[in-house]
Amino acid sequence: MRAAGTLVLLLLVTLAFAQEDGTGEAIPRPAQNGDITGVVHGVMDGEPFTVHTYLLEAGLPELSNTAYWEDWRGLGIGISVDVSAHVEAGIGFSAWDGALSFEFDLSDDLELLDYGEVPDIGYFESLRSPYHMSEGFLELTRVEFVDDETLRIAGNFGGIFSSPLGEGEKEISGSFAIDWVSVQPLGF
Repeated sequence: MRAAGTLVLLLLVTLAFAQEDGTGEAIPRPAQNGDITGVVHGVMDGEPFTVHTYLLEAGLPELSNTAYWEDWRGLGIGISVDVSAHVEAGIGFSAWDGALSFEFDLSDDLELLDYGEVPDIGYFESLRSPYHMSEGFLELTRVEFVDDETLRIAGNFGGIFSSPLGEGEKEISGSFAIDWVSVQPLGF
């Protein structure tokens, strides 16, 4: 029964996302601090939520994207994608209040690499109150290059998130569309 409820909620979230994004057009290329690079719509324990990825000043010479990818293809490893979506643009501890983060790997052909494990997705009521997906799924519905340094991704996720601190469980499902996932240069 729980799976059927999750599926219904996921379909409702997907429909709401499609209606809100009715033009079907990608968001404009972000260029300034605080510009949105993507969106995650979801339902948590029956309540809808929306968080975004942003372009931010993070004390570096260039703006940083909260959605980025690392290119390991030259080493035969593929591509690693890391996304953190927040309630509002900002850095520091409070920026994690209500945030959602997820990581996944892609093959050289931009296919999701499935290691047979629960997806690496976390929800943060705050940095002191994290939840991690303990059972669930992540599926990609779109992965493509916008240019040599930018990916566009979309997909769905859903499952049970458990607190490692014994604060219980949350049922969370949603859809994401990140139009600007920026390359993160490797440190070597």
